[in-house]
Amino acid sequence: MADEFSTEFEKHCLPHLNLLKRYLFHKISNHSDAEDLLQDVLLAAYKGFGKLKDKDICKSWLIGIASNKCVDYYKAKAKKLEIPLDAINTYVVDERGVETTMLINDTLNLLADKDKQVLYLFYIRGYNQKDIALKLEIPLGTVKSRISKAKENFRALWPHASKKRGDGYMNKTRMYYELWLGKEGCLSSNQAIQFIYTKERNVVQAGYSARVDLYVWIEPDRIVVSYGDVASSKIDLLKERLFANQTIPEIRTLLMDVYAHDVNHIIKYEFDKLPEESSQQVKILSATDYQDYEQFFCECNPDASDISWLAEYFEALTSEDLCVAIYEDGKIVCCTDAPTMPYMANEVQEVGIIALPNYRRKGYATAVSRGAIANILRNKKTPFWSTASDNLGSQKLAARVGYKKLADVLTITF
Repeated sequence: MADEFSTEFEKHCLPHLNLLKRYLFHKISNHSDAEDLLQDVLLAAYKGFGKLKDKDICKSWLIGIASNKCVDYYKAKAKKLEIPLDAINTYVVDERGVETTMLINDTLNLLADKDKQVLYLFYIRGYNQKDIALKLEIPLGTVKSRISKAKENFRALWPHASKKRGDGYMNKTRMYYELWLGKEGCLSSNQAIQFIYTKERNVVQAGYSARVDLYVWIEPDRIVVSYGDVASSKIDLLKERLFANQTIPEIRTLLMDVYAHDVNHIIKYEFDKLPEESSQQVKILSATDYQDYEQFFCECNPDASDISWLAEYFEALTSEDLCVAIYEDGKIVCCTDAPTMPYMANEVQEVGIIALPNYRRKGYATAVSRGAIANILRNKKTPFWSTASDNLGSQKLAARVGYKKLADVLTITF
């Protein structure tokens, strides 16, 4: 019986060993520690494998275990390696030298220009607050409050590891979408067009109401076609007719022609930097604000007949400070939420935004989105953003709150 269990474990888990190793080496710069964590992950997976009902989701299950191990690793390490901002000018030249300087520079570069400016003058150049006020021609009180807020934002982002070492937001974002597409390394490949059959297209992903049978990722230098059983019947025809120099409208038309089905067009973004502070007053909702949130939800969704799930959903959001709202006229008029992430849920989080129709175009969406992003960063996660190709308002909002376009995605659900 034990031999049969071990054989089943090896069959389903060991094919993903290289993915796990690559994931951990991305997350943990000390490769010796990463190797130790790999053994911990495999041991935890072996112990829990018998409880895994659906073996087809083994890959995402293993990544989830690895993600939890990484979180535990950094929590334990944080007590030893935490660098207070007040000592930034000391740590730049300490025994960790170049590595720490890179971390500081990478983190500073994520800040809004105002934050970066005052921290640079105060900590790097050594200006006192009065000199900064004279140089920037602003009141001394403004300098004090700006430095205080900038320090808070710096701490929320620290430590941001260099993208060159594989730990940046770009790398986490691409790693997430490689899991979606079903093949590690597909978004760093030099191949102009890739076709990937994956079981990920045969299951309904967490947070989704239906399968995504065909998922086409399009960047200027690559096209990745991820498909499952349902879409496989026409895949040879698609291979014959898909070329690297085709435009997105041409590819969409081709998919509609080949599959005789509607095609959804989504734009994916990657986080770039925290935007400037908004002048709007926002509130981070807590569990005690549920009645206000329920009223807001029902006003946004007047046809909703069953909201028995809403209280539990709201409690989960508020536990991570993911509901950021603006009140007007005694009620919530704009609020963020957080879609379920099917992969790397402990490391990434998409931002959702809802506003009552009569309260749009007032800057509220920008303010609450920025607040939610800041909280996601404080939780040491990477903020995500997606939007439909015809939602120009959401695309402009993404740019305002610190994102840049990563790829176009065309999908079919039969």
